Amino acid sequence: MQWRHIEDNWDVFKVIIKQHWHKVDGQQLDKVEGKRARLSKLIEATYGVSRFHAEQQLCNWQDSKINIDGHFYTAETQDRSKISELSARLKIKEQV
Repeated sequence: MQWRHIEDNWDVFKVIIKQHWHKVDGQQLDKVEGKRARLSKLIEATYGVSRFHAEQQLCNWQDSKINIDGHFYTAETQDRSKISELSARLKIKEQV
């Protein structure tokens, strides 16, 4: 999946990102504006990790949430209703 999909649907993905990186707040994510480099720097600064580790976390997160076709993985999800709602908002179908 290309990052552009996340950037284009930033309001939806902010919620998902906040669930993963709890220390990051909504105002910080608003300033990121969907830019991958900004999010990586935010993770680096907030969690005190190296740039390499921030990028690694971001890549792992992206890979764990969305497959190459842009479908949400459901095995990683605890609340299926949230994924269905997010999928509908993104106009993509959920992978079963």
